[in-house]
Amino acid sequence: MKAYAQVRGSRTESGSVASLQSTQQGKQTTSTQNQKPADAGPLLFIFFIVFALYAMVSAMLVYHWNRFGKNDKRIQFGQLVYFVITLLLLVIALFSIL
Repeated sequence: MKAYAQVRGSRTESGSVASLQSTQQGKQTTSTQNQKPADAGPLLFIFFIVFALYAMVSAMLVYHWNRFGKNDKRIQFGQLVYFVITLLLLVIALFSIL
């Protein structure tokens, strides 16, 4: 009966609803403080697979841009934009893992 009264939010013998809520919040904060950080090993493995695929696709793109682009200024600008943005995204992904 006491547990039912605490769940319903009425006054119990041990105190008010506010004291019950404060003890529950205290338990939540201590449980989140004691959590261990996740192991980054599997994420780093996936990151390196993605990086290897990125390197292969980038090599194919550079080959085609150089072979068929004929030193066009727009192609060179596109290469610059591609590498700046994708490398920035890869660095951000790496730092979010670490």
